[in-house]
Amino acid sequence: MENFNRERAKEYLRRLESLSQMIYACAEEAEECAGYAPMEGCGRFMKALMEDLRKNLESVRETIDYWKYQLQEE
Repeated sequence: MENFNRERAKEYLRRLESLSQMIYACAEEAEECAGYAPMEGCGRFMKALMEDLRKNLESVRETIDYWKYQLQEE
């Protein structure tokens, strides 16, 4: 891997971890909100939103793992 600025990478990692927490909270809120859906279409929308948020959360967590590893290696 080409050289990278360690301080910037640490800040990037810190912000990714914060983003991960926010996405997790949004997914939890969407799940709760789905229980109050007034129509079937609303419930489907919220479930799709939850799935998308969870996929994004998985991607962010994989990126976090990658950068934690890179910072340990350098």
